[in-house]
Amino acid sequence: MAYPIIIIGSGFAALQTVKMLRRTGCTESIELFTAGNGCEYSKPDLSHVFSKDQWPEELASSTARELEEEHGIKVHSNTYVQNINHEAHTIKANDQFYTYSKLVIATGASTFVPPIKGIDESIVATLNSLEEFKANKPKIDEADHVSVIGGGLIGVELALDLAKVGKKVTIIEPSSHLLSSLIPDFVAAELQKSLSEFDIKVLTNSLVEKALSNGNGTMLFTNQDVGVYSDIVLSAAGVRPNISLATESGIATNQGIIVNEEMKTSAPDVFAIGDCAEISGRVLAFLQPAVMSASVIANQIGGGSSTLRLPNMLVKVKTPEYPIQLAGNSVQGAAKWTADIQVGGMLVKSYDKEDKLTGFICTGEQASQAFPMLRELNTATN
Repeated sequence: MAYPIIIIGSGFAALQTVKMLRRTGCTESIELFTAGNGCEYSKPDLSHVFSKDQWPEELASSTARELEEEHGIKVHSNTYVQNINHEAHTIKANDQFYTYSKLVIATGASTFVPPIKGIDESIVATLNSLEEFKANKPKIDEADHVSVIGGGLIGVELALDLAKVGKKVTIIEPSSHLLSSLIPDFVAAELQKSLSEFDIKVLTNSLVEKALSNGNGTMLFTNQDVGVYSDIVLSAAGVRPNISLATESGIATNQGIIVNEEMKTSAPDVFAIGDCAEISGRVLAFLQPAVMSASVIANQIGGGSSTLRLPNMLVKVKTPEYPIQLAGNSVQGAAKWTADIQVGGMLVKSYDKEDKLTGFICTGEQASQAFPMLRELNTATN
């Protein structure tokens, strides 16, 4: 009896795997297990749903049934996978056992919500999935004052989106500046200046230590003794890979589920992909690595010898009034920067101690330099 390929998850990485398998001619049965309803949607669209006045139903591009028909798969919606027995090649889901020939773990990641003493959890929201958007949209719509915990990529994009619909937004960021893992402080200063034009307040070097609530709302208090009035607290403090299923089954994990260049885990016939996978010591929560990883997995399942080779990835910050595009490493390990600063934007290049180009950042009107710079960076790092 031929057993199916089983995929746990229904997000972008899971569906890319399905598409790549079919695109490469795989005719084996594929079964997808998801705790959600199994619909397809674009997660990056969640960063601008409020300014576009979108509803959860509008974001779904395909239902589970439509995916089944299009790709010839079976989708187990609203089905919770309880454990993996990689020795027996089985999973247990909703108290039933299913045998697989190959298993792909695409369980994604969950938003980290920092503990806040005294907080009323009903005013804390996350927007890391369509389900979370559907659950939290009503109370976000009703809020006037929004505190965004985290000034990274998602936090900045969500703050701007909410400010555009008239919310009074405060970003509370523990680092010294916004996007601290992606850009240096002098670039972040211009971004913060742009956000201030939408009356977005930014508190850096700040952690929320406690909250006091009454019938009129909630006051957050930071380690800098600053009080921030909030109707709702939106956590964008990073994500944590969902690795418990793998860990409990004895599959090697660290920050994420550890995979090699073939996307294989420590267990035979088990792969991992997307926000839950750790590749060369890094968890890469971006779309391009998921697309390339899916191609490798499809090739491997088909009997090929493909391996993952990640190029420099172009990252776009969705802040239209002050666009930012970057690639490579412009912060960690950078020994120096050169900057072409003009009225409409800047082009920043980062170099290591050997004077080798390691990354770049294009902002404002200079964002048009991103693709030529990406070619230059790939030449320098190959």
